[in-house]
Amino acid sequence: MRSHVRRLAVVVLMTFAVAGLQGCGFYYSLKAKSRLNEGVRTFNKGKYEDARDLFKEAVDLDPDNVNARFFYAMALNAEFEKSLNSQDVDKSGAISLGENAIKAFQDVIAMNPDFKFVDQATALIAKAYKSLRDVYSPEREMPKVLEMRSKYLEMIEKRANLPGQTTRVKAQMFYTIGDDYWREGHQMLERFAKKDAANPAALPTYPDVPEAERAKIMAVVAKSKGFMEQSIAADPDYPEPYLGQKLLVMDQMNATNDLVKKDAFRPEKDKWDELYRDKLSAAQAAEAAAASAAPAEEAPK
Repeated sequence: MRSHVRRLAVVVLMTFAVAGLQGCGFYYSLKAKSRLNEGVRTFNKGKYEDARDLFKEAVDLDPDNVNARFFYAMALNAEFEKSLNSQDVDKSGAISLGENAIKAFQDVIAMNPDFKFVDQATALIAKAYKSLRDVYSPEREMPKVLEMRSKYLEMIEKRANLPGQTTRVKAQMFYTIGDDYWREGHQMLERFAKKDAANPAALPTYPDVPEAERAKIMAVVAKSKGFMEQSIAADPDYPEPYLGQKLLVMDQMNATNDLVKKDAFRPEKDKWDELYRDKLSAAQAAEAAAASAAPAEEAPK
């Protein structure tokens, strides 16, 4: 009998202990939500450093709270962007803030949350890498510039291929990559531009592009065209890649010194130009129709 009572007492004590732990968990979760709400109010006032500390406290209280982790990353990212807009940019400080923001967003993704968190975190990581690319000096730190660009494009493509991604965002992301490669190739070509001093309004010509440089330009153009094609395949109604294809054909025309080949590109250029105008007109008409169909706001009484 005495042994049975002792065992019963142990069970009762263990039950109270578990209940106490559950109560602590509930308390910390409640306190974390309070800090999170306070942090959001502070963030909306533009006090990013104070908001960051409140979000960090929420994360420490409830590490499994995805909202807290996401807003903590948002606050770090806001500090990073604020540092870039400062008149006296602290380069090392900005780089550190950018890296911290990226790490915080990666922590959010690692929690395997809902699509909306993964999508937004991936987009903001890409944007941070793009900003870091511009922080580094092309003259003195080209390897870091190229590294940041590579990571930026990698995250853009990753966002395009997220399970459940919309066709429009897919198209936008593939176009963004294609546009980045177009800019690279176009800058390479512009080094050989010749302008008519007597007619400043005239388009430049490119009579002296060396064959080796032409091959490099065409390789970048091919990369760009591949992503423009993926953009069109993802959403044929999205206008921008059609314009991108036109610009790429123009660069192909300008890079060649063969007049016969140059003329052969013109029908393709005109085709993409016409498609772009048609898609743009259709998109604008759809936007106007949607705007007219939207319920009008009730006038204030």
